[in-house]
Amino acid sequence: FGEGQTRGTCAFGGTGSVINGWVKGNAKEVNRDNTDLSVECKDRMYKLSLYALSDLHFFVGGSAVSDSKVTFSNVACPSAIAFASIGGTKKFFEVKVDMDLELPKHPLGQFAMSDILAAEEKATAIDDSKYDLTKNTCVHYARDIWRSLGVKETQ
Repeated sequence: FGEGQTRGTCAFGGTGSVINGWVKGNAKEVNRDNTDLSVECKDRMYKLSLYALSDLHFFVGGSAVSDSKVTFSNVACPSAIAFASIGGTKKFFEVKVDMDLELPKHPLGQFAMSDILAAEEKATAIDDSKYDLTKNTCVHYARDIWRSLGVKETQ
């Protein structure tokens, strides 16, 4: 496998990993304690999906719902967000590109930012050294998020 790849899925870390390259060019990290977000932003609705990158890395992300009933008073809320476990650390990103146009996805539903943040807080970061295809991958991290949001699993 190439630099940063781990047994064929969820390529973590390494300067050659697609996730790190994609993030570097398309997103900026948001402060983990959420101080970068106003209270108003936490009420904003997002269409959430499970996205896939070409190196078989999966992450949860979403785009703001434009007809959200929340009124924003000159508050700059992220138009798109992403959550990933990278190198054993949970990461939250404001995304600068339209992921729906660029990446394959599976829709999960619409949720308020506050609910997404609460679900992500419950998720367990994936420790690279304990990688296990059956129980410890980026998909398991994403699954923790969608299950906390009450998303029904389908085939």
